Amino acid sequence: MNESPTLTYINQLAGENLYFKSKLINVLKKELPEEIKQYRKHLNEGKYQLAADDVHKLKHKISILGLELSYQLTTDYEEELRNNNSFNNGNFEKVLVTMTKFINELK
Repeated sequence: MNESPTLTYINQLAGENLYFKSKLINVLKKELPEEIKQYRKHLNEGKYQLAADDVHKLKHKISILGLELSYQLTTDYEEELRNNNSFNNGNFEKVLVTMTKFINELK
């Protein structure tokens, strides 16, 4: 899976309102690392149902960043976790790294 995050959806939401765009980006910058940390904690503790809930929250950010293929992978992974399976963790981690890198490069 080789796709890149974009700000297309955020730009559509914000339109010409740069203040609103900045607020949305700041929310992503604040919440994404916290949600990833929580997900990893639950996964490492074997709390798959809680990890699935965390993945569900992260799915919204994946969508906001225009990662359509990753969104489908995440949907499937969420279901795996609900069935106490973390087979696609490696692929999901790649998505998280891509998102984190993108968000950290935003100004």
